[in-house]
Amino acid sequence: MEQLLKQLSETFEADLPDKKQAIKDILWAYQQSGNEDWKKYMFWNPHKYSRNLIEITPQFEAILLCWNEGQESPIHDHAGQDCWFIVLEGPMEEVPYYLDPKTRTLTEGEASVFNAGEASWISDHVCLHKVRPAASASRGITLHIYSKPIPCCNIFCAITGEVQKRKCGFFTVRGQKSGADCTCYRELYASLDSKESSAYKDLFTDHLDYFSPNEWESKDQLKSAGAY
Repeated sequence: MEQLLKQLSETFEADLPDKKQAIKDILWAYQQSGNEDWKKYMFWNPHKYSRNLIEITPQFEAILLCWNEGQESPIHDHAGQDCWFIVLEGPMEEVPYYLDPKTRTLTEGEASVFNAGEASWISDHVCLHKVRPAASASRGITLHIYSKPIPCCNIFCAITGEVQKRKCGFFTVRGQKSGADCTCYRELYASLDSKESSAYKDLFTDHLDYFSPNEWESKDQLKSAGAY
C-alpha cells in the first residue's frame, strides 16, 4: 500500500498527457500484484456501505469502500473532482445518471458491471452515478481515489429531483474506528497553501463548523453510517 500511495502521489504531481489512464494503470497493477495489504482497512457496517480512509493529502484521498449485499450509494456528484475506483472484490455495478442543466431532471443510463481488477473513472462533466454490488454478488470491495479530496458532495433524488448537500465522513480512519469522523478534512484545509484555487477552498470554508468534532457528537445516525 505504501508503494501504491507513493506512485499515486508522484503521478498526481507529474505533468502527464493522460493522467486519467495513468492512475487506472497504477490501480490495475496494484490489484494484479496480488497484494492484499488493503485488507487491514476492510471494515464492514451492517447498516450502510462503509468508507474507510486509507490516506489523505492535498492532492488525493484513498478510500476503501466495503459493500454488503443490498447496499448502494445514493446518486451523487464529486464536487468537480476526478474519481477512480478499482474492484478488489466483486462484481460491482455502476449506474450513470445524466442531469439536464435546464430542467434539472435526471435520466438513468445503462449500467456497467466491473469485475475484480477492472477500473472506472468519472467526473461531473461526464455524468453522476451510483455504485452497488452487482446482482450476482453477495458483497463487494472497491478502492477509490479522489483528486482532490472531496469534503462534501451533492446527492440527487431521481424521483423528486431534490438535491441535498452531504458532508463526507469515514467509518474508519487509517484502520481505526472513527465514528464517521471527518475532522481530517478540517486539518487538510489548514494545510492548503496560498496557490490552491479559491473554488476548491470554498468546498471547505462553507462547512468548517460542521467538520469540528463537537458537531459530529450529536449526529448519531451519521456516526453509525460513516458514509455520504
